[in-house]
This record gives sequence, C-alpha cells and structure tokens, in this order.
Amino acid sequence: MTSTMGLRTAARRLDIPPMTVSRWIKAGLVRPKMDKSGYRPKIYIGQKELRELENLRRLRNCGLSLQELRKAMTYLRGIGHNPLSTGRFFVLAHDGQRRKRLVKLCESGEALDLIGKRQGQLMIPAFLGEFEIRPDKTAIQHEAK
Repeated sequence: MTSTMGLRTAARRLDIPPMTVSRWIKAGLVRPKMDKSGYRPKIYIGQKELRELENLRRLRNCGLSLQELRKAMTYLRGIGHNPLSTGRFFVLAHDGQRRKRLVKLCESGEALDLIGKRQGQLMIPAFLGEFEIRPDKTAIQHEAK
C-alpha cells in the first residue's frame, strides 16, 4: 500500500506554503486523489504527487510562470506522459533574454521542448556536442565534430 499524506503535511515536508499547494491543485498542475464526500474535500497526496510538487517548486524557483508550467503539463498529458513525476527537467535561458525553454529529458533519453514555439522533440544545439545516455542514467559527452 502506498503512503499518502494530507496537504499541510506535504507542504511542510517540501517547505511550500499550504495555500501555494492548494492553488497548484486548483490550477490542475497536480491531480491528487480527493474524497469529496464531506464538508471539505479531503486531499490525499502520494509519493507521485509529492515528486510533482517538488519539481513544480524547483521550476517556479527557476523563474517559470504558472502559465508556462500549465502549457507544459497540458502538452505532456496530451502525448501520454506522466507530467512531472518522471524524467529530469532543465530550464535553458539565454543571457539577457526573458525567453526560456523547459526541457524534459525522458528516461528513454529523448529530450522534449515543453514551452518553446515548437513543442516536441528537441535537438540539442551543436555547441553542446553529442551525448549518450547510458542505461544507468549517466551521460557521456562526445566532442562536437
């Protein structure tokens, strides 16, 4: 059986204000199980939702707006991905520009651009060189040709 916790416990564990967690749930960024039979809905946050909340906090700290995150979540759900509980996330920004890219590096090694003008598979720019993702999830960078 998976362990669950309430909203306040999860917020305290992640050092996020409970109202922030509540807003993220209302915005649809995280979809925990809910029991709506009582006066107030009881929210059950499991390990998957806890990982999603942690990733949301990190991405917000990198300067991404809720609108950008909602766009990324909608895209990921649309292609059948579990939005924020799997994979690794990177925020790429150019010096002096406000525009950012949110990239999800999937467990398969595929990189997805989540908020760029052309959402979808991302080709890593040549100046980074080529890299290979090993089964143990380490990356090897090869020199650019």
